[in-house]
Formats: sequence, structure tokens, C-alpha cells
Amino acid sequence: MTNMVKYITYNNNERQSAFYRLRFPIALIVSIVLLIFSCKKESTTNNQAFFEANVVNQNLTIHMAEDNGTDVTNQFSSYTFKFTKTTANSGTLTATNTLLNFNGTWSVSTDFYNLTISLPSPPIEFSFLNRVWKFTQSSIPIMELSSSASGDNKPLHFQKQ
Repeated sequence: MTNMVKYITYNNNERQSAFYRLRFPIALIVSIVLLIFSCKKESTTNNQAFFEANVVNQNLTIHMAEDNGTDVTNQFSSYTFKFTKTTANSGTLTATNTLLNFNGTWSVSTDFYNLTISLPSPPIEFSFLNRVWKFTQSSIPIMELSSSASGDNKPLHFQKQ
């Protein structure tokens, strides 16, 4: 009987020892698996829902605009911008103030990260807007964009009214 107790105690100690030796690698593997499965990736559906809820058919103003370090926000301070949807990923853009009305078009990439603004024959100050913009921060009330051209330092912030 004594041998049986020694055998059981020995086997039990061996199992505990093996567990204690492997506890760190097991904890590491479990942590990595939890981290991988808990990360949420922003999907195109979420980007599209954000764009349609906060940009399309909304009154927006330009909160901040810089052209390679020069603040050009005042050029747009009296204007309200409205993006109206005509197809799945494009539509018309109107810029209005009490005296003037400018019309153009917009389109967005299929992942809703890039926004192209086109205002034909704009006044010189509006040519700044004619380019492809990428969303750098999609939050409300201010949506931050920057020029997608490499080397450009042109941030643009729209504010939802």
C-alpha cells in the first residue's frame, strides 16, 4: 500500500511539475489568441454607414484647411457644403453662401476611405478642394481629411452642422 501511495504522489508531482513548467507558454498562447480574436477591424460597411449618416445630405462647413502650412480656412468660412448622393458612390456637391452657389461632383472609393471632389471652373480659392482626399479621422462633429497625393501637406476638416 505504501508503494501505491508513493507512486500516486510521484505521478501527481510529475504532472504538477510539467504544468508549472508549461504555464508561461500556455498563458502566452492563450493571450495571443484572445488578442487576435478581440481586435475589431473597421469594415467597409462601417465606413459606408458613417459616410452616409454624417456626410451625405448634411450641411457641412470647413472647420480648418491648410495648404502646405498656410491657413486657408477663411476662404471657405461663409460657405456651407452639401454632398447629395446620386449613385452608390457618387453624387453632386453644392457650396453655397448668401450670394454665391457653386456646383460640382464627388465620388468615394469602394472602401469609403478616399473622397474625390471636383468643382469645374471654380474660383481660384476653390481649386484647393479639387483633389482626392483620404479620411484620416472619421468622427463627429469634425471629419478630418488630407490630400492623398504624396508630399502634400493639405489637411481639410469638415464640421457637421
